[in-house]
Amino acid sequence: MLGEKRAIGILRKLCEWKGVKTVNAEIYPDYVHMLVEIPPNILYQSCMGYLKGKRARCCMKPLGN
Repeated sequence: MLGEKRAIGILRKLCEWKGVKTVNAEIYPDYVHMLVEIPPNILYQSCMGYLKGKRARCCMKPLGN
């Protein structure tokens, strides 16, 4: 449960940095479901790639991987 809250917090902070509004976010054992509002000047593909890449690095960093 604590890991889920941390992961959602990371995703929300990353969205905030990118200028994307997080409407809803849920973590499941094998995937993440997010509803976001992406401004028209940002391509959704680049936004999702950014979130996936940054989240992976942020979550692996404390584990030493």
